[in-house]
Amino acid sequence: MTLSRLAAVAAILLALFTGSPAHAATPDPQVPTAPVPAGRHDMALPHSPQLLARLTTTDAMARPALAGTQGIDVSAYQHPNGAAINWGAVAGAGYTFAAIKTTEGTYYTNPYFASDYAAAKQAGLYVAAYHFATPDTTDGTTQADYAVNHAQYAADGRTLPIELDIEYNPYGAECYGLSASAMVGWVQAFSGEVQARTGRLPMIYSTADWWNTCTGHSTALGANPLWVAAYSTSSPPIPAGWGGYTCWQYTSSGSVPGVSGNVDVSYFNGDTNALAAFAGGSTAPASRASSTVATSPQFGDGDQTDVFRVAADGTLEVDWVLGGGNWNGPLAISAAGFAPAGAQVVAINQFGIADQTDVFVVDKTGTVATGPDPLR
Repeated sequence: MTLSRLAAVAAILLALFTGSPAHAATPDPQVPTAPVPAGRHDMALPHSPQLLARLTTTDAMARPALAGTQGIDVSAYQHPNGAAINWGAVAGAGYTFAAIKTTEGTYYTNPYFASDYAAAKQAGLYVAAYHFATPDTTDGTTQADYAVNHAQYAADGRTLPIELDIEYNPYGAECYGLSASAMVGWVQAFSGEVQARTGRLPMIYSTADWWNTCTGHSTALGANPLWVAAYSTSSPPIPAGWGGYTCWQYTSSGSVPGVSGNVDVSYFNGDTNALAAFAGGSTAPASRASSTVATSPQFGDGDQTDVFRVAADGTLEVDWVLGGGNWNGPLAISAAGFAPAGAQVVAINQFGIADQTDVFVVDKTGTVATGPDPLR
C-alpha cells in the first residue's frame, strides 16, 4: 500500500470512527488544600531523591539510540531565589514540550505553575501539568480532583494529558504502605477521575522497578500513556502492562538554555506531527501496542517500512519509516474493536501487484481477515 493511499484511508476512518468532541475539565467541587502532613519536605523538587539515587549510576548522560522530539520537566526547584525560566530560550533550543509540577497530595501547589504554564505555551511548547502522588495521605479520586482543579487543562491542541507521577516514596516506605492490589486500585481511581473530568487518560510517570514492585507487575493500566524514567541506558526497561513508552525521561542532568541548573530531559516517542496529534486527542504512540507486530518493506516507496499491529482498543494501525528518518504514526486503518487485543498480525508484500501489501489478522469474529474493506 502506498503512503498516500494509507493516509487517505486513515483520514476517512478516523473521521468516521475515532472522532470525539473536544472538551475541557468538567467542574467539580473544590478539594481544599489540606495541612502539610508532618515530615513532608522538599516539595519543590521535581521527583523524589530516592528515584535519583536508584537511576543515577553514572555522571554520563546516556542518549537513546534513536533520537526523537525532546522536552523537559520542571518544578519550583528550577526557580532558585525566584529566578524565572526563559521559555523562549527553551523553545529556541529545540525543545517542544514541557511537564510542569502542579500539585502534590492535597497539600501543595507549585507557586510557579501558572506563570510557567502560560509562558511555555506562549513560547509554542506543548504543556502537561503533573501531580506527585502520595497514596498514603488521601485516596486516588480525591487527589485526582485536587490535581485537575489546579492543572488548567484545556482541549486546545497545545495541552498534553495530565501526568501522574507515581514513584518511590520520599517520606517513608517505598510503596507507601499499600499492598499491590491497593496500589493498583489507587492508580485506577486517579486515572478514572481524571478521564471523567478531562476526557483524557492521564499519562503515568514511573520506573519499571517501582511499578513492578509496588503494583505486583500489574498490567491493568496499559491503556494509559507511559512516561518512563530510566537513565544511563540506551533502551529503557518497560513496566509490566505496556508495550513501549510514550515519553522517556533519560536524564536528570540536562543543561537547557533558559533554565537554571540541571533539568530532567525526555524524548517523546515520535516526531512533532505525532506530538501535535497526541496533544489534539489521539491515542499515545507505543503504549497502545498490545499485539504482535508485522513488518513489510514498501518496495515501491524507496526503502519505506510499514509496521502493523492491533492496538489495545482493537484498532488495526500502522507506523512507517522512510530510510533513516523518524518514525511516523500510528495511523488507524480500521475502527476500534475491529480485532481482539493481542491478535497476531501478518503482512506480506505482493511483488506481482505493484507495491500492494496484504495484512492478515484474526478479527473479532474469529475469522481470518485481510483488513477492513478499504484495504482489500
